Order: sequence, then C-alpha cells, then structure tokens
Amino acid sequence: MNDDDWNDFYDARFAALVLDRKRDGLPATIDRLITWLRLSRGQRVFDQCCGNGRVGLPLARAGLGVVGVDATEGYIDEANRLAQAESLDARFVHADARSFVAAPRCDAAINWGTSFGHAAKDEDNVAILRRVFESLRPGGRFALEYPHVPNLLRDFQPSIIQRVQTAGGEVILIRESTLEFTRGQLAQVWTYVLPNGERVEKRGATRLYLPHELARMTREAGFDEIELFDSAGAPLSRTSAKCVMLAR
Repeated sequence: MNDDDWNDFYDARFAALVLDRKRDGLPATIDRLITWLRLSRGQRVFDQCCGNGRVGLPLARAGLGVVGVDATEGYIDEANRLAQAESLDARFVHADARSFVAAPRCDAAINWGTSFGHAAKDEDNVAILRRVFESLRPGGRFALEYPHVPNLLRDFQPSIIQRVQTAGGEVILIRESTLEFTRGQLAQVWTYVLPNGERVEKRGATRLYLPHELARMTREAGFDEIELFDSAGAPLSRTSAKCVMLAR
C-alpha cells in the first residue's frame, strides 16, 4: 500500500475498534519484550510501524527511551500528544518505514502487532528489515510479531463478523478474506456497519511469509542468531496463532 492507502485504512475508526481493544494482555507483552530484548531502564528502543503508540508508550512508561515511526499521520499525532502529556522520553515520527532510520542508533527494536508484510513487493519488505538493522547498535536485538501462516491456512476463515459496543451504539465489523495464491498474499475487505446503518468499506492486503522465509529475509537484512517461537515464548506449532521472530 502507498501512503494514501495506509492513511485511509488505518484511520481513527480502526484505532478505536481494533488497536485500542488489543490492550488486554499488553502488560505481559511488555514484560516479555523487555526480557527477550534484554532491556534495562534508560536504554533506547526503535518502534517500527508504531501505530498510535500502543506498545511504544508502555515501553516508555517502563523507563525506556522510544523512537517510533509510522506512515499514518493521525496515529503519530496521537502518540506524540500522549507522550508529551506524560512527559515521556518518546518521540514518534511520520515517515515511511522503508526509508526511515532511527538516529542515534538504538539498543533494540520491535515491529509489533502484525504490522509487517503490508508492502506488495518482497524487496520493500526486506527494505523495512534493513532500516531496522541500520537503526540498531552492534549487538542490538530485534523482535517482530507476524501471523503464523501455517495456522492461518489451517483454520482459514473467509468471513469474520464482530459486534463492538461503542458510546454511539453498536458497530458491526465484517472482515472478508481471500487467499491470493499467485501473489502470496491475504487480501481483505473490511466493512464497518455504523449505528446509523452507514457502511464504510476499506481494503488491504498482507504478504504471507512462512517462518523460514521471514528468517531468510531477516538474514538478508544483516541479522543473525534468529529464533522463532510463539507469542508466549513457547516453540512454534501448527496451532500457534502468531509467530515471533527474535534476531540480533
């Protein structure tokens, strides 16, 4: 997707109905990231594809310095507003992750919340990994969260319907998915049915990389010591919902 596509798909509605509702279990995720990345207070973390700071802000509250980047300007504005309100050591930048390099270099980096793989071309996704590598000090660690494709294919659901209660009434979220095998991607149509009956349609796509392909691309970007496990740190299995990759 280009910048206009990202700003259209990842809007305030998506943040309120999807991102902000993923906060359950977030404290445990923050603790795991600090452990996996071997972080201590005062060190700096690069939050690539940071969204509205859902993970970066709690890391800053834990005493870490944070620099984040995202292509959605509204999310960056919100994250910076919250960081300033709490006087956190956190700075969020509106830029393209394919070209942005954090400066000064950081001690660790994350790309969390299944934000990776939205570029249609493999070389663009590798470029994102290269920018992480260039943003890290020697020995810096990187953690990436991604859908576990074997499980996604095993339990593929072409249509998912969610009902979300908001202050303005119930919103129905319909996600229709198509596996595009020739492109190796998951194409989705998200339809929001608003309380007044209005329907808002958004389209997006994600490349589908198997775990060994993620590892290969990450090595191409310069990393080594690559580990793969699930979101709780257990060995990957065919029923794992997410694949976590840790690299140095």
